[in-house]
Amino acid sequence: MMQLHLIQQKLSLEEFKDQFSRFVSAGDHILFLNDSLYCLIETQFNSPDFSRLSSGVSISVIEEQTAARNICDFSSNINQIDYPNFVKKSLKATKVVSW
Repeated sequence: MMQLHLIQQKLSLEEFKDQFSRFVSAGDHILFLNDSLYCLIETQFNSPDFSRLSSGVSISVIEEQTAARNICDFSSNINQIDYPNFVKKSLKATKVVSW
């Protein structure tokens, strides 16, 4: 039972940890959208702490959104997907949560 978590606003690593610990389970998928993409280029989200925290979940960004913001340097555990794959993930999820 995979949940899809849509992160749409910029969060600090501490805010992310708090939300993550309360809502995310192993096997879930996290998709960073819109302004939340800027979190991923900050050094705190490229740290081993973030990598440990996010192990066991799938993390993605949408290619078109990163290109529009000229963001191209991500951690190796972050996948880039297109809009059709976003729709597929939405349909496979048992629940979609925005935060």
